[in-house]
Amino acid sequence: MKKEVRLKKSWLITDEANGILIQRMDEGSYLEAQDSYDCFEQCFQLKGTKPIYFLSDMRGVKGISKEARKVTAADAKDANFYAVAALINSGVSKILGNFMIRLNKHPHPVKMFTNEAEAIAWLKKQREAAGL
Repeated sequence: MKKEVRLKKSWLITDEANGILIQRMDEGSYLEAQDSYDCFEQCFQLKGTKPIYFLSDMRGVKGISKEARKVTAADAKDANFYAVAALINSGVSKILGNFMIRLNKHPHPVKMFTNEAEAIAWLKKQREAAGL
């Protein structure tokens, strides 16, 4: 069963067929730390203590605060994130995103994509590798 939950600057959608959660950011949004906390809380409401394989569709995002990046990197483990695929617009964004991933250490695999099907396939491989 598909569930959609509205957050302040995004939609959170369960994709049961692929075993992932998808966050679709609003066009032109600027993400703050509280947005990350709100997302983590809602992920817990939807998944409980089950592992989360997360697709973050950031193609419409205008920017992300330094605090939001820190919260995302530090608190994702407590939120049961096991792998995160970030969907972005361009190869340039992918290069910058990979640089930011290295700066903000994550306790789980994080990978940038410009193609949604490839991002979902990667998350499914991560789940399969974990035996889920």
